[in-house]
Amino acid sequence: MLDLNQFTGFTPGPWKACFPVGNEPFISNEGYVVINKVGHMNQLSLAQANARLIAAAPELLEECKRLQAIVKQYEEIVDHDIALVNFIKAEVKPPA
Repeated sequence: MLDLNQFTGFTPGPWKACFPVGNEPFISNEGYVVINKVGHMNQLSLAQANARLIAAAPELLEECKRLQAIVKQYEEIVDHDIALVNFIKAEVKPPA
């Protein structure tokens, strides 16, 4: 699983994709430019798609962290259930 703890120290979200007419898209946060080059003007639709994806990064990271926590809870439950089943199998002897 991807270690999401490696993603620290970045400009906090929310980020916004900005599409000024005649200029390259950029990503901003409360008036500050977070990323000022997300593609080339000769591929504007690709640059705009990149900008939207990059702008969503802080929210995507938070959702990944939330989902990883849920997965960890279920893994712990499953591990506990497996241990319980193994214990019962070891303790309960089938009738001869």
